[in-house]
Amino acid sequence: MKTPGTYIDGFLLPVPSAKLNEYREIAQKAAAIWIEHGAVQYTECAADDMTTGFCRSFFAAPS
Repeated sequence: MKTPGTYIDGFLLPVPSAKLNEYREIAQKAAAIWIEHGAVQYTECAADDMTTGFCRSFFAAPS
């Protein structure tokens, strides 16, 4: 069995506060699929104190 290389994929998505629970449901399903296909770990985070100045390439998600 070939040992896979070590790498990290990271994504930053603007999600409106009103849709956060819906997003979490989808993320749980996606995590199960990624782990089934070889992901060793999956972590989901949400920040509630970010400004659009930090993420200049994103438009502010409506709350």
